[in-house]
Amino acid sequence: MEGTVAGRLDGAGGTRKLTAVSQALVNVPLTAAGAPTAVFDFDKTLTVRDTFLPWLTVLRGRRRTLAAGLASLRSGLPGVSRGGSARDATKAAMVRRLLTGVAVTEAQAAARRLTPRVIWSDPVCTRLQEHLQLGHAVLVATGSCRLAVAEMVADRFGAGLQVIGTELEEEAGTLTGRMSGENCIAEHKAARVRHWLEQAGQAGGWGYGNAPWDLPMLALMQHRVVV
Repeated sequence: MEGTVAGRLDGAGGTRKLTAVSQALVNVPLTAAGAPTAVFDFDKTLTVRDTFLPWLTVLRGRRRTLAAGLASLRSGLPGVSRGGSARDATKAAMVRRLLTGVAVTEAQAAARRLTPRVIWSDPVCTRLQEHLQLGHAVLVATGSCRLAVAEMVADRFGAGLQVIGTELEEEAGTLTGRMSGENCIAEHKAARVRHWLEQAGQAGGWGYGNAPWDLPMLALMQHRVVV
């Protein structure tokens, strides 16, 4: 896998983690030849920590989110026995328990309230800005809910940056509590990124994500950074 570099966030301290990411980026400079495209994962790539549960907590409250999380973990186990994914089943259960009947505007507002508390990975965010300055087509591809991540991305990088992610079904501006389509991780994320590249008429240039969930997506790219 030419261009692959591991800059894993295994260190105990934040400084050590960001140092590892910085070194990974140094090892894949933008001066390298490649297609003018860049795809970034969001949680634990552009950010240091996951944002899905914090967003739900801001939206629905800590106690309700915790209770829904525990119940969803239990209900996700039968999905594994039926050949499904515990991760997918748990997320679907969380969405059903916490987002049914919530106004889309309310869910977006919660994401905006969370944004000031998001801990960003400055080295990766700087790299994204460098791609934009070079005129590259940039995509944020997240396994989290697109409507929430789009708000956080717009706040950090400005409006206009394209985001794909797990879609939530809505009717008349209200969330139904169901996901629309597949959970946007692993092979499903890779398929959507491949479609985006085809629509843009471009090959995969640079990819930034974490293991193991982003490896199928990163396999599409010429230059890969695993953080």
